Amino acid sequence: MNRKDIEQRVRNILFSVLGIEIHKINTNTSPDTVDNWDSINHLNLMIAMEEEFDVEFSQENILKMITFEEMCTTVEDKLVEKD
Repeated sequence: MNRKDIEQRVRNILFSVLGIEIHKINTNTSPDTVDNWDSINHLNLMIAMEEEFDVEFSQENILKMITFEEMCTTVEDKLVEKD
C-alpha cells in the first residue's frame, strides 16, 4: 500500500469518527484544530485505524499520533513491519 492510499484511508477514518470534511484535512489536522477531537474520540480513531489497517498500536504510538501526518507515518511504519 502506498502513502497516498494510507492518507486517503486515514482521511476517511477522520471523517467517519470526527465528521471532518475530507477536503479540510491536512498535515496539521490535530486536536488543536478540531473541536471534538477529545481523548475518547482519539481512542475511537486509534481503534478504527487498527481495524482498517489490521495493525496494533503501542501506547507510545497512540500518544504520538496527534496529527494527520503522524497518523499516516505511524500506519506506514506498522505496515512495513508487518511485511
